[in-house]
Amino acid sequence: MQQTTEEALRTKMIDLLLANAMKCIFQASHSRDQFHCIRQSQITDDSGEQLNNMLVSAITIAGTDFNIQLGICWQTENMKILISEGINRKVTDVNFSVATGFMGELCNAIAGAIKADIAVHDIKLKLGLPEHQGQFSSEKWEWDLLWEMCVQKGGVYCFFNIDNWNSPELGKLLSTQAMDTQDEGEIEFL
Repeated sequence: MQQTTEEALRTKMIDLLLANAMKCIFQASHSRDQFHCIRQSQITDDSGEQLNNMLVSAITIAGTDFNIQLGICWQTENMKILISEGINRKVTDVNFSVATGFMGELCNAIAGAIKADIAVHDIKLKLGLPEHQGQFSSEKWEWDLLWEMCVQKGGVYCFFNIDNWNSPELGKLLSTQAMDTQDEGEIEFL
């Protein structure tokens, strides 16, 4: 059975977004544990309760006619060990400021990797600045794609929202071959 164009684009985006998010999160954790990535429909705990006590760090990747919102939901306590390993500091040195800075840089790394992968299809993108958005609220945040990514010591929820799936620019991912060389230009910020 052949995929529709919409299904093919969703599959391409899932591959691209998930591969970059997993790679960056696993590298940042410096973990040697087994890494789990589970697609989710909502942000809940083991009992199914909404996790409204999580924090959100987010960044926007802007195309000419579409935006990708990347968000990482996290909790300070379960991230302290992973962050301390990621930055080679004692767990007691990981305060709220260090944690929000680390999570912002993680958003930036994932967004930069996504931008690089999309740019080889001759699609121009700009990166926003990563921001700590405060406490997660299911009323505020929407997503098309959501994954729980974790090791034994803790993890995050990583979500993506694409505001225009019918974008001609986004459609280039299916209609063009990846360019052999990447533009070595400067990074553009929003």
